Amino acid sequence: MPNVVIGMSGANKTTWILQLLESMHLQQDFFGFKTGPMIKTHYIALDRPAIQLEHKLKMFDLPTDCFTYASLASQLRDINGLDMVLERLIPPGTEHVVIDGIGLVVTKAISQRDVGIVMSDTLRWCEKNKGTATILHHTAKAKVGAGYASPRERALGSGAWLQMCGVGTLLEQCNPFDVTDPRRTVHIMDNDALGQTLALKVVDPGRLELDADVVNFTRQELSDLTGATGSTLTRHIDEWIKCGLFIREKNGCFRGRLPA
Repeated sequence: MPNVVIGMSGANKTTWILQLLESMHLQQDFFGFKTGPMIKTHYIALDRPAIQLEHKLKMFDLPTDCFTYASLASQLRDINGLDMVLERLIPPGTEHVVIDGIGLVVTKAISQRDVGIVMSDTLRWCEKNKGTATILHHTAKAKVGAGYASPRERALGSGAWLQMCGVGTLLEQCNPFDVTDPRRTVHIMDNDALGQTLALKVVDPGRLELDADVVNFTRQELSDLTGATGSTLTRHIDEWIKCGLFIREKNGCFRGRLPA
C-alpha cells in the first residue's frame, strides 16, 4: 500500500522522509521505530527546484548506489498526470518511489474520484513493481478554529488520501504563527494498528529530534503559568490540544509541552 506523509507549510515533511531513509541506510531506529535495510529508492520533487533539492539532500547520509533523485519542478507543463510520472520517469529496478508535492499532479484535490485515481495509479505501480511508494502532500489552509479536529481529515482535498494508504503521517507546527518555533507534532496513523503521536523539534541544520520538553502537568499549573482561569482557560486548553501541543490524560491532567 502507498504511504502518505502530510505536512503543513514549514512542518518539515521532506525532512521526515529523508531522515527515515537515512535511518534505513544506517540501520538505526527512527524515533523508536525499527527500520529495515534501505531498498533502491527514487525521490521525485515536483515542488522543489533542483538546486534546492540538492542542497537539502546534502544534509543526509544517503547512499548513491541505491538512492537516486530528480526535480521535475521546471517541467510541470509537460507532465500530464501522475500516471505519466510513474510509467515513464522512474528508473528501472526502483523498489521505493517517493513523490514530493503530489498535489501538483492532481486535477481536483477536493474530488474523491480524482484523488482516488492518483492513489490507484500509485497502488498499481506498487503491485506491478512489487515495491512501495511514499507520497508527500500538504494540509488544507484553514482559519484559526475553523480546521478539522481529526488528523485524518487535515489533508488538502479529499479524505481519499488516507482512506487508500497503508500508513498516514501528519506533521504540524505547534505554533504556526511563529516561524522560529521549532516544536512539531507528528501523528502516525496506521490503518491496521493504533496510531501514535510524537513530540519533536527542529534542530540545526534542519533535522528532527524527539522533544525532551514533554512533561506531565495539571490544569492548575497551566493557570499559574498563563494567568487564565475558568472558561477562558478551558478554551485555551481545547485550542492547545487541537494543535497538538499536549494531550489530556485524565480530568485536569495533561502530558506534552507547556505553552510558551
